[in-house]
Amino acid sequence: MVESLEQAEKMASIYPFVELRVDNVVLCRENLENLIKINNKLIITCRKSGLTKQERQTNLLRAVDAGVSYIDVGLEESHSLIMNLRKNMSSEQKLIISYHNNESLPPMDELLSLINICFDSGADIAKVACQCNSRTDAAKMLALYSGQAFQSRLISIGMGDKGKITRIAGVAMGAPFTYARADEGKETAPGQFAYSEMKEILDKLL
Repeated sequence: MVESLEQAEKMASIYPFVELRVDNVVLCRENLENLIKINNKLIITCRKSGLTKQERQTNLLRAVDAGVSYIDVGLEESHSLIMNLRKNMSSEQKLIISYHNNESLPPMDELLSLINICFDSGADIAKVACQCNSRTDAAKMLALYSGQAFQSRLISIGMGDKGKITRIAGVAMGAPFTYARADEGKETAPGQFAYSEMKEILDKLL
């Protein structure tokens, strides 16, 4: 999570693809445009974290207006907010709708239904991130890539140590990208690799 503009600028200058959570810091349009000049592959997300719907919408629409490449909203977000974002985004901008379950892995039919809801709600990319408590759970997360309709439009991540393999294998199975933590930062979800670790593994495998 970004705590300051200086931190956001540092992350954007170091890493080729950066997700910035703007729950706790207000970035004006000029700030965002400057960040895009540093790195045009930015994902902006703003979770609830005590913010009102209007505050979240304002933050995200400001990012859309500045020309940010990706916007991420949770599936639990209001339909009207998602539709308002979709209406204001250009064809070049991508909307990620994500579902997180920090406790367990729902049944496969429920996961498939959630993914379809993401796409029906206007997602360009659907992201599901669920806690994996066994290798079988991780295998189920990877099995989601078998759906041809989801090809290159799905990111399926298993959280926790048992789900680490999904962060690597998912890219090979069609995920448009994966997630890692900053080398000098703390993980934002259980089981994340550091960026340098992830890059070394993917460089060897792909």
